[in-house]
Amino acid sequence: MHLMKKTFKVSSTCSSESVSVEWGNAVMRSVAKKPNAQETDASNPTDVTLHIGSDAVVKALPLTNKSKTKMSALTGESLPVTKKTEDEVSVDLPVNMEKLKLWSGINNLLVLLIGGIPIAMPTVLSVTLAIGSHQLSQQGAITKRMTAIEEMAGMDVLCSDKIGTLTLNRLTVDRNLIEKWTKIWLCYLLRERQDWKIRMLLMQQIINMLADPKEACANIRQVHFLPFNPVDKRTAITYIDSDGNWYRVSKGASKQILGLCQEKQQISAKVHAIIDKLAERGLRSLAVAFQEIPEESMESPAGTWTFCGLLPLFDPPRHDTAETIHIALNLGVCVKMITDHKFEIVKNLQAKEHVVGMTGEGVNDAPALKKADIGIPVADSTDAASSAADLVLTEPGLSVIDGAVLTSRAIFQRMKNYTIYAVSITIRIVLGFMLLALIWVYDFPPFMVLIIAILNDGTIMTISQDCVKPSPTPDSWKLNEIFAAGIVIGTYLALVTVLFYWLADSTQFFETTSM
Repeated sequence: MHLMKKTFKVSSTCSSESVSVEWGNAVMRSVAKKPNAQETDASNPTDVTLHIGSDAVVKALPLTNKSKTKMSALTGESLPVTKKTEDEVSVDLPVNMEKLKLWSGINNLLVLLIGGIPIAMPTVLSVTLAIGSHQLSQQGAITKRMTAIEEMAGMDVLCSDKIGTLTLNRLTVDRNLIEKWTKIWLCYLLRERQDWKIRMLLMQQIINMLADPKEACANIRQVHFLPFNPVDKRTAITYIDSDGNWYRVSKGASKQILGLCQEKQQISAKVHAIIDKLAERGLRSLAVAFQEIPEESMESPAGTWTFCGLLPLFDPPRHDTAETIHIALNLGVCVKMITDHKFEIVKNLQAKEHVVGMTGEGVNDAPALKKADIGIPVADSTDAASSAADLVLTEPGLSVIDGAVLTSRAIFQRMKNYTIYAVSITIRIVLGFMLLALIWVYDFPPFMVLIIAILNDGTIMTISQDCVKPSPTPDSWKLNEIFAAGIVIGTYLALVTVLFYWLADSTQFFETTSM
C-alpha cells in the first residue's frame, strides 16, 4: 500500500510498548487498540502506549484525491480502493510489531555478547607478565621466556649443580688433617723415619703446606705430561729428580688409580672406607700412585704402580648457600644437589608431576637445562648453558633464585586475581542484564554496555602493579577454585544489581516531574 508509513519507532518500558507512527502522504487521525478499542487523539504524531499482544488499528486521512489503498485485510476486496480526501484509512500493524521484537532481541543479544567475552584478558595478562619480567631483571634474573614466570611460581623442586653454584668453585687440598703439624716438625719426622711409605706420606703433607707450588717442583725436571681425558679419568707426569732417577706419578679417580696398582685387592676396601668417610664431610678424593722407570727412557718398560694415598679436595660453599637453601625450603621448594645423570633425574621428576627447575653452568648441563621446566644457568655460565635457559642469572649463587621465586608468585597472584575478576564480572553482566531483559522487558543499548566494559577494562589494567602477598607454597592454575569464586561473586553482584533496579523502579525514585 503506497499510503503505509515510512518510519516506525518502538521503545520499551516496564510492561508496555510505545509506538510512534508517521505517514508519507497521510495524516494520522486516531489510533485504536483492540479489543475494547479506545480512540486516542493523534492529530500530531505522538507516542501511543500499547500493551504486548494487542493489535493497533491506525486511521489516517489521505492528502490527495488519487490515493489507492489495499483494503483486502479489512473488507476482503481484492483490488485497491480509490480514496479521496477526508476518507478514512484503517491499517492493522501486526507485522510492524514483529519487527519491534526482533530488533529488541538483537540489541539484548549484543549486550550479552559484549558482556560475556573478557576482551581485555590477553592484554592485562601480557602487561602483568611484562612488568614482572622487568622487576625480575632488576633483581638479577633476566627472563628469556615470559611464560617461565608462571612456571617459576609453581616450581616445587630445584635441582642444583654443586660446583660453582652451591660452592665457590675453588678446589683446595683439605688442610684440617695436618694443621696440628708444623713444617719443621714434619721435616724432622721425615729425616727420622726410614719406612719409605711414611716418608712419602710426610713428603706429601709438606708439599701441601708449601705456599708456592713452584717450590715443590724446584728440584725436578719434567719430561712428559699426560693431560686429563674423560676416558682414562687421570693425568700423569714423568719427571727426573735431583739424583737423576726417573719417576712417573699419576693422579685421578680412585677407581682408575686403584686399577693400575698391583696391591689393588689388598687395599681396595680400606681406600673406599676412607673415601666414604671423607665424603661424609663433603670432601672429594683424588688417588695418587707412582712408578719407577729403571732404564731412564720414555720407551722403556716401567715398574709396577704403587699406591701413594688420597688427596681430600675441598670446595668451600658460598657464604649464602645455607641461608638460601633454608629460605627455599620455607617456600616449599625442595632443593636437590645432583652431580651426575642430571637429564635422567629431571625427566623422572617431571614424570612424577613435579615442576622442576635446574641450575648449571657447563656444557654438560645444557641437556638438563633444556629438559627442565625452568632452566636457570648461573652467572658466568657457558654459551651452551645460556642458550638452553629460560631465566639467566646475572649474580652468583642461588640467593637470586629465592627472590625470583617470591616475585614470580606475586606476579602469578595478580594474574589469578584478575582471572577471578574477569569471571565474576562476566557472570554479573550476563546474568544481571538477562534477568532485567526477561523480567522488565528492558531494551539495553549495546553501546552503553560497550562503554561500561571499556571503562572497567581500562581501570583494571592497574592490577599489574597491585600490592599482593605472595603464596607461601608453589602456586598453580586451580581452575575449579577460580571459577567457583568467580561464579559466587558474579552471582552476588548480578542479584544486587537486579535488586537495586527493582527498588528504583518500584519506588519511582529516579522519575522526574514534567513541566
